[in-house]
Amino acid sequence: MSALATATIERVAALAQVTLRAAPETGVVERLGRALGAPLPLDPNRVGVSATGRRAVLWMGPDEWLIVDEDRAAAAAIEGAVRGAAGDGFVVTVDVSENRVAFDVGGPAARDLLEGGITVDLHPRVFVAGSCAQTLLARASVLLWQRTEDPSYRLFVRPSFSAYVEAWLEDGRAALGW
Repeated sequence: MSALATATIERVAALAQVTLRAAPETGVVERLGRALGAPLPLDPNRVGVSATGRRAVLWMGPDEWLIVDEDRAAAAAIEGAVRGAAGDGFVVTVDVSENRVAFDVGGPAARDLLEGGITVDLHPRVFVAGSCAQTLLARASVLLWQRTEDPSYRLFVRPSFSAYVEAWLEDGRAALGW
């Protein structure tokens, strides 16, 4: 790593976050994806992103997704779109926008910074843009999404752990000389 390699840490403005539970039936999943403007990934630890990049659907489990939108006010519209598209399919949505705080971690050394405390292999052969994982960072439960190859990540953490995680990230930057 060069002396110019750095990592940036930025707290993200409040996001709309909606949990979706649905039977992973192809027809229902496709309808929901069209209604949301972002596909619901069926493959584990993958992310579907809208054409505008403002909405993403993160795979959380075989029948669970987290829908994230840059517009905090969009949560009600997301829930309405899901219910409208579900048809006779069983779905459950919950606005969990207050449940997680998000940080963007980017820059040439972002991977190095996160690898100092994360329990997931972030090597580019394994964890690529469009990947997400529920994991631990410095003993705090987090949701990690790699947004771009360069790499940049979005890190979701419970509000009660946000100050701890932010301090850990800043301390990591300092320890690595950034």
